Amino acid sequence: MELVEFRPGSRGVEKTGVNHYRFGVEGARIEPQPGRYNEAALRRYVEMARKLRAAGIEPVVTLWHFTFPSWMYDAKRSGKSRWLSPFYRERWPLYVDKVSRAMAPYVRVFAPQNEPNGDLALGYISATWPPGHFLDLAGHARALTESVWGFRTAAEIVRRDRTAALILGIAALPYWEHALLDPTRAYYNFMQRINFTQLDRTYDVCDLIGFNYYYTEYPDFTALLALKARRGRNYSLLGWIIQPRF
Repeated sequence: MELVEFRPGSRGVEKTGVNHYRFGVEGARIEPQPGRYNEAALRRYVEMARKLRAAGIEPVVTLWHFTFPSWMYDAKRSGKSRWLSPFYRERWPLYVDKVSRAMAPYVRVFAPQNEPNGDLALGYISATWPPGHFLDLAGHARALTESVWGFRTAAEIVRRDRTAALILGIAALPYWEHALLDPTRAYYNFMQRINFTQLDRTYDVCDLIGFNYYYTEYPDFTALLALKARRGRNYSLLGWIIQPRF
């Protein structure tokens, strides 16, 4: 990404109206091998934050945005990969400390994770993302525990490294309607737990909480089958229901 360099107080900043800019730091780029850091890549991210700050824009840094280094994924042992990698608890605190110390002169707001609830659902419930498990409720529960540990650990480290740091929690929030084919609301309640359980376990260490709303959906399996058939102005190209009022 190339960052347009505005001077502090310039008309460019005033014209765009931008006062905050969030960007993710790619852990695989910074730590391509366990314990081996790409200092040039880290300096590049720090320079981006410095330029934002100089332009009067508050940089907001996301420490994890869906991806893990390849050395934390084993296709033959997907149940021991990503959140559940044996490297995770060893390397994550060191990575967070490395990045937050480097960013501390220019960054006050840190998001430890981007939409961990979405990643966990897509990886362990719908088999859409790695590790590709379908309705693996036990795996989801274990990965959720690791995600919560990682979030809370990052919040503690960032606050230690940066005085008066602000911790931002970010969750994906599909809006679930009630449906006739879900009379007991079991599906609805399950999806609400997917939406909020991670946040329920981390909100107390957050200073800021943000929600990303993408679509509205109905809690029944026919809705999943209808995705590819949905067309028109009220649907996205992915078949998601667009209801801006939510």
